[in-house]
Amino acid sequence: MANASMGFSHLDLASGKIHWDENWRKLYELPEGKFEGSLEEWFQFLHADDQERVQAYFQQFLQSDAKIDIFYRIVLKSGGVKRIRASGARIMTNGVLTGFEGVCWEDISPMLLQYDVKNSNNFTNSVLNTIPDPVFVKNDRHEVIYANEQYEKFVGMKKETFVGRSDYEFFPKELADRFWKQDQDVFEAQAPVEDEQVVVDGAGRSRLVLTKKTPLSVSDHEKILVGIVRDITELKQIQASLLAQSKMAALGEMAAGIAHEINNPLAIIHGKALLLKDKSTDERVIAGLDMIEQNCVRIEKIVRSLKSVSRNSSSDPFEEVSVISLVEEAFVIAKERFREKRLDLNVTIEKGITEFDRTRARSAEIVQVLVNLLNNSFDAIQESGGWARLGVSLDNGKFLIEVVDSGPKISPDVAGRMMEPFFTTKSSGKGTGLGLSVSRQFIENHDSKLTYDPTSANTRIYFKLVKL
Repeated sequence: MANASMGFSHLDLASGKIHWDENWRKLYELPEGKFEGSLEEWFQFLHADDQERVQAYFQQFLQSDAKIDIFYRIVLKSGGVKRIRASGARIMTNGVLTGFEGVCWEDISPMLLQYDVKNSNNFTNSVLNTIPDPVFVKNDRHEVIYANEQYEKFVGMKKETFVGRSDYEFFPKELADRFWKQDQDVFEAQAPVEDEQVVVDGAGRSRLVLTKKTPLSVSDHEKILVGIVRDITELKQIQASLLAQSKMAALGEMAAGIAHEINNPLAIIHGKALLLKDKSTDERVIAGLDMIEQNCVRIEKIVRSLKSVSRNSSSDPFEEVSVISLVEEAFVIAKERFREKRLDLNVTIEKGITEFDRTRARSAEIVQVLVNLLNNSFDAIQESGGWARLGVSLDNGKFLIEVVDSGPKISPDVAGRMMEPFFTTKSSGKGTGLGLSVSRQFIENHDSKLTYDPTSANTRIYFKLVKL
């Protein structure tokens, strides 16, 4: 036994002492000359994940005639881990159990491999379930054979529902066709594929996702693909917002330059017109000077509105502002598009509301919301002709600001989703699907809600602002 790789040990139940030979000592990396110890000391060598199982096995062994045949892991003083296989038998003296003798060795048996595979699967599942992105695996028949918990949440189903099934059984056909083609491209080219698409998740929300599918050969005859789905809705919103802000910043700089270059000569023209009016008695001349004065005022308003709406307002403080001035700024910016197409755009102010009625707001955000809504109205009526109205009224002590147009009624399905990011009914290249979602966020910043009115005879969207 001294020349073998197996270690021998003897347990005396009366004293609780274990005696072992040199090989056993080497296996456990014990100090030289140490050949005995307590049962409790031995238990302390056991790996924390194996202690409960081994102790239960030991108790069961004491009450039966079976031979010991067990594997476990020990943690050495050096921190290393060894896999141990042990075999032994009970020692009976005058019919009484007095101990047992056995051998142990470092070994990897088929049973241990099976144990490792099971623990490896548990480990893999645990790791994949910590990944915040949905992960799935498909076989070459395009069937899902694995999915992590995030994928379950993403599709709104438990994996037992869709494992072994293809995309056609739980995605719309058009989307399933697209996924099938992508999968086939991955299998045939044996190269990764990335794709962006808008999908409806398990919660019924429209989400923009980036899916990367990577091929993997399990064997010569079995190929799979691993897919990772990343929700990039917020990322794209941020990118679009940053792009819009950079454009607006450039427009703001340009508007500031225009204001400087235009306002000075404009002030001279305006002043000269007023002086000439005071000196002239010719009605035709006075009428012409009135027109010059009106257009000077109009140009001043346009430049001022451009400077206001082109600013990044996210860090602006909330200030007291005239609600009529907000409406007028949006009207000045939007009206030219309507005029060019000979479409009617009107502003209605409820009687009793004056320029002295104020609210607390970020002016640039409210003006941008109104411009976005008026642009949507313009798109809705430009082909068939019609009208749009920007209105202000009082409702339970608050200002109610609305945009109404004569465009086609919005269907319930579209109405339920039109304020989601990236949802749009416009043709490709004509809409990002961000206008209403950004507008909704701006209005929520003002402790209000951007609301579509399905009971109105015309398309009507409104929000409320506090009246000071």
